[in-house]
Amino acid sequence: MPAAQPGAAAWENALIFSIAFVGVVLALIPLRRGERWAGWTSAAVWAVLGGTRFATDPQCLQVLDVHRHGCHTFVIALVVAVAGLVCIAIKAY
Repeated sequence: MPAAQPGAAAWENALIFSIAFVGVVLALIPLRRGERWAGWTSAAVWAVLGGTRFATDPQCLQVLDVHRHGCHTFVIALVVAVAGLVCIAIKAY
């Protein structure tokens, strides 16, 4: 996570962890029940987290270059999350 660093402000850490917590709660409760609104809300949570990271961390723009180290782990987590949302969407519809 970009703000979870020693030099980050406390509100940045609180904001990122609260958004991540909302995403986890959405995945555990309403998404498992098959509620459609939760899929869109979870996608919005991932879009905010991913958009913020890509906008503030210049190393994330180098993620496609295999010879440079950027935020590969974060991008892999985004891909897994989007794949999970696609699987839920296929199951729900």
